[in-house]
Amino acid sequence: MYWQNSLLNEYNDVRKFQLDVFSDIAFKRNCAKNQPITFTKYDRLLIIMEGRVKISIANENGVEKILYILSDGDLIGEIDFFNKINHDYEVIPLVDTVIGVLERKDVMAKIEANPIIYEHIIKSIIRKYQITSSQLTDNVFMDSDGKIASVLLRIAEQEGETVGEHVEYFYLKHQDIADLLGCSRVTVSRAINKFKCEGIINVKDHKMMILDKEKLEKKYIERL
Repeated sequence: MYWQNSLLNEYNDVRKFQLDVFSDIAFKRNCAKNQPITFTKYDRLLIIMEGRVKISIANENGVEKILYILSDGDLIGEIDFFNKINHDYEVIPLVDTVIGVLERKDVMAKIEANPIIYEHIIKSIIRKYQITSSQLTDNVFMDSDGKIASVLLRIAEQEGETVGEHVEYFYLKHQDIADLLGCSRVTVSRAINKFKCEGIINVKDHKMMILDKEKLEKKYIERL
């Protein structure tokens, strides 16, 4: 299921391409951790130059649902930019982050000069659709342990780095994982501790380490 030659794995090339293409027209903004980033979504695109953000929505009671975790080279606001619709979502840095603001006229001039950019933007949109689709599938067909196992593997596929025999990536707070899945922090903590006790994962130096992905898949995902 995971660690395949899928669009999610290949997306690192898309991120690099987008950084290369848009860096020279980006107005850079330094954004502090946990401080929401505001921008007119249909007039501008954002690109993450360095750092990591979450894209989330919330209801009137302040209950948050994280849609995506995005990092270096990811675009923010593609659908709004081309649809000219201002969707109601928040962009919040998970770490101190450098954002590039891309003005419409500059983006369109780039695309006119190099139409292949369209293909990469479409891949960016498809990737987010795939993530959303996976989340919906997990919510319908998996129990809480399966959902948490699935999101750990999905982030590893998107953001992970192979180090020796394991894959590791940035550590997400249990509350952020809960907000991704729409469950409680207690449920996430219980599952994470269970996976650690079974030697499937470990947390060290602010890194999540997937030590036994096959066991995580077979025991908590493929069984459902």
